Amino acid sequence: MIRRSIVMSLVMLFAGIAASPAQTKHAHKTQSQTIRVNVTDAGYQPDSFQVRRGILTKLIFTRRTESDCGAVLVIPKYGVHRDLPLNTPVVVTFRPRDTGTFNFTCGMNMFRGQIIVD
Repeated sequence: MIRRSIVMSLVMLFAGIAASPAQTKHAHKTQSQTIRVNVTDAGYQPDSFQVRRGILTKLIFTRRTESDCGAVLVIPKYGVHRDLPLNTPVVVTFRPRDTGTFNFTCGMNMFRGQIIVD
């Protein structure tokens, strides 16, 4: 009886260890990160930020200036070209696959920022 209990405990222990990578991978897919960026007369606030590779990322851009320069958002690496209506949050969602520094700009390339993926 004791032997059976020990065997069952070991089986459960090894099953838990074997399941851990799958659980970690699943948890990795369900995590997300959110960055809020305001577009002002001075440009992007913040104009640089870090996100983690492989984690679902939501960038929320809100244009607070009436300047036409901030009316469009361009993120070439992720194929983003979005209008930014005044005082309306615009969500850009993606999952960064590559590490590195990637630029984002306004439509006129006057406001500039960087996404740093690590």
